[in-house]
Order: sequence, then structure tokens, then C-alpha cells
Amino acid sequence: FVLEFTFPEPRPVHGLSADFAHMSFIITARLYADAHAAPKVYTQEFRDTPSEPHVEMEFENPPAVVQKVRLQVQQLEPPADVHIHVREVNLR
Repeated sequence: FVLEFTFPEPRPVHGLSADFAHMSFIITARLYADAHAAPKVYTQEFRDTPSEPHVEMEFENPPAVVQKVRLQVQQLEPPADVHIHVREVNLR
């Protein structure tokens, strides 16, 4: 599952918090300082989460300001009928 956010004006982004339905998953966040810059990539794995997981990710040494954020959520060991429920995402 991919979410992509493009901001009209670059802004600081230091982390994210998000709520999901129960699953084990990996989040990969790519932070782009501008359209021509290579992204700064952050990845975190979440296993054995509670039934309604709330996750926090901190971005160490992010770009000063970010033009675009691309979030990829990959379910680990998915059932035959994959369902990824994203309840809320907050960039901070």
C-alpha cells in the first residue's frame, strides 16, 4: 500500500505516527527535499502488534525541509486476500 504526500511549500518532517488494523508489517518512508533530490529512506518493521496498532517512527537526520513524502506499507505473511487497513497517518 502506498501513500504519497506532496506539499505546496516544503516543510519540516521529523517523524510519523499512524494507526492500523492488526497485522505485522514494514513501513518505508521516503523523504524528498525537492523534486530532483534523492530521497532519504527510513524503514521500520512492526511484528506482534496489538489488535489496533499505533506506531511511531522518528526520522533521524531528515532533510531540513521536505517537498514530498512517500510511505509504503508492506504486510508481512499476508493471507491470500490481502487487506491493509490504514486508520490514520500524521506527519510531524
